[in-house]
Formats: sequence, C-alpha cells, structure tokens
Amino acid sequence: MRLVNRGRFNAYDHPEIGDNEEGIVTLVAKTPFGVIGGKYGCGFNQRLFCTSVGGIDQTPMCRFGYNSGFVIADPRGFSEAIAASISASSYTFGQCLYNQHMAVLGFPGNDVNRQELSHRTGQIVNAGKHFIKQERYSHQKEFRFLWDLPSDVTGAMIFDCSSARQYCSPLTRNLR
Repeated sequence: MRLVNRGRFNAYDHPEIGDNEEGIVTLVAKTPFGVIGGKYGCGFNQRLFCTSVGGIDQTPMCRFGYNSGFVIADPRGFSEAIAASISASSYTFGQCLYNQHMAVLGFPGNDVNRQELSHRTGQIVNAGKHFIKQERYSHQKEFRFLWDLPSDVTGAMIFDCSSARQYCSPLTRNLR
C-alpha cells in the first residue's frame, strides 16, 4: 500500500492529480470581537489515502493510472489497521466537500486571542479543513483517509499492511 503526504499533490504536474492548493484552507472566524481570517497550511504531519465514493467511474481511475482497485467495506477497521501499522497517533476519514473557494467558517467564541494568530486559530474548525477541495475536482467524488503522525512527513510511504486486507475486497472488473 502507498500513503502520501500533501506535498505530492502540490508539486505534481498533472491536471487530475496535481493541486497546488492542497493543504491550504482559508479560515474565516466570527468572534465576539469581530471577524478574523487567514490562509492556513495544514496536514504536514499526515499521511493520506484517497479513494472514491459510489460506483466505479473508469475515466478518473484511468487518468490516475490505476488498473485495479479494492472496495473498503469497513472504513473504521481499515483506518485502525493502518494506524497500528504506521504508529499513527490518530486518524480520521470522510467524504470531501467541493466548493469554488476552499474556505471554512468557524465560530470559536472567546477561544481565539485576537492579539496573536497561532496554530490554535487554525484548529477551530478541527478536521473539516482537510476535506475541502476545489469544485473542479468534484467528479472525483473523493473519500479521504488521514493518519496523524508525531512529526512532519515527506514523500510517499510504501508498506505491507496485510491486517487491513480483511476490511477490503478486490474490484471484480479490470479498469482498462
């Protein structure tokens, strides 16, 4: 299995895979003292596994260069097996939302210090910021898995995770 980091999408020169805004989200927070906003980079310590929801659409699968695949029947079990294999501290998964602007609106109350913008400001929307993509990718119907690691990661990680196979079944037809 191969897990990637967000940098792969930022640098990839491919119309389907490359996304130079991957991992960057605009945050708008309405607070008792006014509205604050900013662009935040996120997910530098995460490994990703991107899948698709619904029926098999062979067009994007072929654009990605895939000729086989599998169906994940138990996303939680799959995530836990991978987390144990890579020593992840936590994980999350969910379907991506598509919008013209990669922006999140938060209502943090008094939790944000208006004198200082910090990583805490970017945390007010929790994991939601990891599941926003530009509208032009909506045909991908992406369902994303994320695993948090103790430090930043780079490149791809290829590993054998046989324990996750019990939560999957192979696709029954060839994609090419």
